[in-house]
Parts: sequence; structure tokens; C-alpha cells
Amino acid sequence: MHQHTLAMWSHGRHVLEREGNRQPGFPHPVGIYPCRDGFVQLALPSQAMRDAFLAATGMPELVLDPRFADDLAIARNKAAFDAAIAPWLAAHAAEEIVRIVQSAGGACGPV
Repeated sequence: MHQHTLAMWSHGRHVLEREGNRQPGFPHPVGIYPCRDGFVQLALPSQAMRDAFLAATGMPELVLDPRFADDLAIARNKAAFDAAIAPWLAAHAAEEIVRIVQSAGGACGPV
């Protein structure tokens, strides 16, 4: 058994399933995302990291969106969150995204 599978079910009744390019479970966004000149790996698995990312990218209104209010909410609304940040990512180059995300305390790298 995977270490998180049992804990996610026992504590949150969340069944981990394959999610393609995404990290299964609550951490989000954690995955590879398209940007203006290629792809970046984003790893913002906590609310504090997401909030800092959204503030640094000029999208603070998403912090107030109830679909993204906490880790459980965002786990249920991953596609909506990805759709909300996609235009910003598409408008920026990988190098710039990496710099901004890292300056906000998140983990990011070019792919």
C-alpha cells in the first residue's frame, strides 16, 4: 500500500485515484503545466504556498474563492483551479514563472 492511501482514507474518506499528471490527493497544484514557451513543474502543496503564489502573480481574488478555500476544497476543485491559473501561465515564460514562484516561497522549475 502507498503511504498516503491509508491515511487519506482513514482521516478524510478520500479515495486516491490516478490523476494523470497531477499529484493525487489533497496537495494542489503539484504537477507539470504549460506556459508560454514550454512547461513548468509547480509544487504548491499547501494553502500558504498557494496564497503566496496567487498574490505574487496578481490573482489574489482566487484566495477568496470558496472552491479554493482550503486543502480539502482545492482537492475537490483541481480542474477549476488549473483553469483559473492557465491564462496567467500561458502569458509568461518558464524562466519568469520559476523566478516569481520561487520568490513567493514555492517550488518550481522548467521542464
